[in-house]
Amino acid sequence: ALHVFYFLFSWLQVNPGKVILKKNVMNAFRHKRRGTRHLKPVAVTSFFLQHRNETILLQIKQTMKTKTILCSLLIAGWNMSVQAQQPVAADAWSSLVPYIESRMNEWHIPGAAVIVIKGDSVLFQQAFGYADVESKQRVNSKTLFAIGSCTKSFTATGLLLLADEKKAALSEPVTTYYPTLQLSDTLVQKQITLQDILAHRTGFDRSDYIFYGAGYSRAEILNRMKFMKPVAPFRNSFLYNNMMYTLAGTVIEKVSGNNYEDFIAQRIFQPLQMKRTCFTLSAGETNRALPYLFYNSSLQRQPMPVLTGVEPAGAIWSDMNDMTNWLRFLVSGGKADTTRLLSSRAAGLLKTPVAFTGNGMRADETEYKSYGLGFGFTAYKGYRVMYHTGVAGGYMAHVAVLPEEKIGIVLLCNTETFTNAIINNIIDRAMGKEQTDWNSPVLAMVQEQWTR
Repeated sequence: ALHVFYFLFSWLQVNPGKVILKKNVMNAFRHKRRGTRHLKPVAVTSFFLQHRNETILLQIKQTMKTKTILCSLLIAGWNMSVQAQQPVAADAWSSLVPYIESRMNEWHIPGAAVIVIKGDSVLFQQAFGYADVESKQRVNSKTLFAIGSCTKSFTATGLLLLADEKKAALSEPVTTYYPTLQLSDTLVQKQITLQDILAHRTGFDRSDYIFYGAGYSRAEILNRMKFMKPVAPFRNSFLYNNMMYTLAGTVIEKVSGNNYEDFIAQRIFQPLQMKRTCFTLSAGETNRALPYLFYNSSLQRQPMPVLTGVEPAGAIWSDMNDMTNWLRFLVSGGKADTTRLLSSRAAGLLKTPVAFTGNGMRADETEYKSYGLGFGFTAYKGYRVMYHTGVAGGYMAHVAVLPEEKIGIVLLCNTETFTNAIINNIIDRAMGKEQTDWNSPVLAMVQEQWTR
């Protein structure tokens, strides 16, 4: 874990304009150290792999803006700008297969599932590699993967369903629905709304060390929220917080009178025909991808993730077929086939930013980095992109939607890895753009670390 931290810190040092990112990484490291009594070493490593994925993307986008090259990217003789373009293949989708296979080989990804849709049509849907490396069990269309924090958009959708029924309002204080809420800042406790907790603008930092690996129930986690300390003014900063989504799931229970998992299954999974999607793997489930991490120069099998207590934040398991239906729901503006599941207004809220989260906004991409109701927002080559990534102890998921173009993309992996290169390459193909090489600069840096 210290080695991963040193890599992140030293890499961020090369660009003095990213002081705030460096500070965030250091704060996160300190929080992890305080919580090591609940953590296995691999859990600490997993956290930084997720942080690395986001941080690297920000740095590369900053490089594009300034049209310069970070000195840390000039590795192993690679001296071309990340702006270098490759011509679009004549058959974009058939050539995507070897592209993904090459990235999987380079990044040591044992298994993956990739989906691309436009409107109601599937442009690409394919399984790759192994669900179980040891037994050589291959990934197929029904192989379950943990999708981690991509669960958050399902929780947000659940609250929007209740808002459509006038049973909840995003602008209402959380205490209207959960009056026993206790926070260390009593003023925030009184004013915090459902929109605030969904958009991560509460002023309370991540605080995963309070629960990670402890196996606490949702009630126990909510009881421990009073120990979180505010680190920024209320509604002034984006501070990602998984426990706030545990709170959101509990509000769903209080308002609906139903168990959170049952509510999401009945109101979302069933109408969308997501037949295998679940929160807990059954004891006899064999068609599931096993988790792996690449370290010490080899692919290492990991224990199955324990997601107790934070189910509304990151506990869904899903497969390629079911996630295709989820994408159709998102690009259709809230429909299950021809039946409207969410009102047009609620579906519009799902794809509307609430809080600005990043630096380096470009004049031509005004939502460069923001967050809304269970989705982040960015822009890519002039296209608006709503997205979320998810990490769950040896799994990585990435959902991306271009709402105006009705393009939806899902990438599921059974290791934690850099996914942005594949996602951006797919967008290039779907939109008929030249393919930017997002992979080489990041891979060069990471390979250097692997060889040390």
